Order: sequence, then structure tokens, then C-alpha cells
Amino acid sequence: MKAVFLVTLCSVIGVVGQVLLKYGLQRNDGLWKKEIGVLSNFILWFQNPYLLASIVVCAVGAIFFIYLLGKYELSHFYPLTASAYIFAFFAGVYFFNEQATISKVVGLVVICIGIVIISI
Repeated sequence: MKAVFLVTLCSVIGVVGQVLLKYGLQRNDGLWKKEIGVLSNFILWFQNPYLLASIVVCAVGAIFFIYLLGKYELSHFYPLTASAYIFAFFAGVYFFNEQATISKVVGLVVICIGIVIISI
């Protein structure tokens, strides 16, 4: 049960990093502006607090993921990371007004069933 909680926490951290990245990219009008030079693009990235926060959160998530890989069986641990799709779905709907289609909801139900089966 502890493994399920830790893997879920790792998935949440990863999704938070991705949400910050998407929000930062939207504020920047994308990752790369062709009309300005390379150095100016890098300066824009480092002036965007959401992009910087996403880098930090994703790095923390990656370190936590590596820790969990060393602690738990890969065949048990890795499939549980599918919970990230569930959190990403709700984050997309809530923060970015993405559509909650029937096919997405059915896919989430299948993922949930799979997570329950794997964690038994």
C-alpha cells in the first residue's frame, strides 16, 4: 500500500511539473520565437517563473522516480505510474478548459481498472 501511495505522489509531482510547463509556454506564446535570436529566447525562458518552476518540479519528480525504481519491483511499480494520465486529464479540464470526451472518460476507467488489478 505504501508503494501505491508513493507512486501516486510521484505521478502527481510529474503532472504538476507538466501543468506548469504548459502554462509557462502559453504565457510565452510557445517555446521558440523565430523572430528573435537564440540568446533572447533563453533569456525569455529564464524570465518566465512558470517555466523555471516546471524545471524544478520535474527534476524533483525525476529524482523521486529514480528513488522508487531502486526501492520497488519495476513490474509492480511502473504500471502504477499510469495514474499520471488520470491527474493530467483532470488538470487539463480544470486549468486549460480541455474537453472531457466520452472516449477520454472510458480510457480513464480502463486505466483505473488496470491500476487496481496491478496493485492487488
